Amino acid sequence: MNRREEINAHELAEAFIQHTVPEYITDYGRSIESEGNVNKFTLRFENDVWTVESSVQGEDFQTFHPILTINLSDQQVYSECNCMESFTGPCRHAAATAIRFIKSLDISSDNPEPVSLPREDWRQSFRNFFSGDLEPETGRHYFLFHLYPEPGRLSVEFFRARQNKTGISGVRQEVTIEQILRNPEWCEYSPSLPVILRQIAQYQDYYGHRVEIPDGLLSWFFWTIRKEDYLYWKDTEIPCRIESSPMALKLRPSLDDDGLRFDVLLQREGKKPFSIVDEEPDENAYAPQTPQDGATFHGQMPLWVRWNPGF
Repeated sequence: MNRREEINAHELAEAFIQHTVPEYITDYGRSIESEGNVNKFTLRFENDVWTVESSVQGEDFQTFHPILTINLSDQQVYSECNCMESFTGPCRHAAATAIRFIKSLDISSDNPEPVSLPREDWRQSFRNFFSGDLEPETGRHYFLFHLYPEPGRLSVEFFRARQNKTGISGVRQEVTIEQILRNPEWCEYSPSLPVILRQIAQYQDYYGHRVEIPDGLLSWFFWTIRKEDYLYWKDTEIPCRIESSPMALKLRPSLDDDGLRFDVLLQREGKKPFSIVDEEPDENAYAPQTPQDGATFHGQMPLWVRWNPGF
């Protein structure tokens, strides 16, 4: 390995993150890498091919093994992983590995590394030590998202309310996209929210209170609001869950006197599949507890399945 090859590999990995991996997956990868979940990082060289491997700790004690192949001759970066998400393109685990690889390369010249400055608000640095993700602070204002799924479309209404000692206040203030764009400091738990809302508003030429999420931006939107505390099902107070782990969608055919039928099933990796057509799902399988109407499908690949009050 020489200096020129190292710089070339660094540039290819940067281009892979910036132009090949979707932005919301890159954000997820940065989160994985910053939390120290990229382990057993190895780098091998063979002629003009660099192979980067790692072990990424996922949810439910799952371990994924992404591999990046950087071909200096073809000027291409290829990724693979043993997760289900990788079947549709670069996954979050490959993104995290690429980010770790970029950080591992020393491409600085004679310039010393810049000294990282502390944040102006020290409370942001220590917030995770004093409060859990699901414990909103009393006295702060939070977003409330009401999700309205319909076959082939998803609409969202935006509200803000104050957190009291007994829970979120019943006084809800309707907010518009225009107000959110003018007040980005509201988006502490969803820092990318103004960016995605600006694209949605420009696409639809509408900056109001209730907006329909375009299919191509749905995954990015879900990833952006995943840490918000108050996601509600339609106009109720029923919590709406966004499942971050990928699941397999399966069809099970059956032939009877009424003809050919298909049962639709979801399956988490390493667990038994469960039907999203039957009214009473398997008690041992993951499923929301409140039964609702039939499942609907949203977005583009990776496809989102709305079943019960969750996605």
